Amino acid sequence: MKPAGRFFLPFLVAALLAITVGCGSISPDDDSVPTPDEPALDLSNPLVIMKACDDSFVKRDPAAYEALLDADFEFFPRPEDATDFPWMIGDSWGRDAELGMIANLFAPPLEGTIPPAEKITIASELHENRTNAEGRAELTYNVRGTIYTGPTEGFNFNTRLKVELVLRGETYKILTMVESYPGYRADSSDERTSLATIKNLYR
Repeated sequence: MKPAGRFFLPFLVAALLAITVGCGSISPDDDSVPTPDEPALDLSNPLVIMKACDDSFVKRDPAAYEALLDADFEFFPRPEDATDFPWMIGDSWGRDAELGMIANLFAPPLEGTIPPAEKITIASELHENRTNAEGRAELTYNVRGTIYTGPTEGFNFNTRLKVELVLRGETYKILTMVESYPGYRADSSDERTSLATIKNLYR
């Protein structure tokens, strides 16, 4: 398996300084509990979906993430990473596999050597907003962030996600996520690590 962008103290010193300046304390509980007066997200707007997806990671809320996925959801990892997932049938995995990995990452009953996330930072930048050949909304984002598994340990990710949305009633759901390399150059401290590779550690 390829390394999943794990970092230790030398990288974290700089990262902590940047995060402390921009976001205050990095206590693991800071972002995990929503404030009572948080406005409800308008999920009839496809542009809000990635915001809701990011929020579910920051709050480590598997139920919120699950609510965004369509019953027919599929996740397509980078083709070059396919050998990392010998259990995968075809070129994607489905909703149940995705939610199992996310549950273990966010709030695991898993007993293993990989600790769960204590804090997640994530930033998504919209790259393209289009309607695809099937008439569905298709949003492409560059996504960067850090999954902290302890005060001095964790994983960086730097990737691109193409998100296909389907309208169910008045609410958009995520039908597919296709992961690829980002279209910009990663700096030396920010590896182009895939979310699929990190999620696979929590399978």
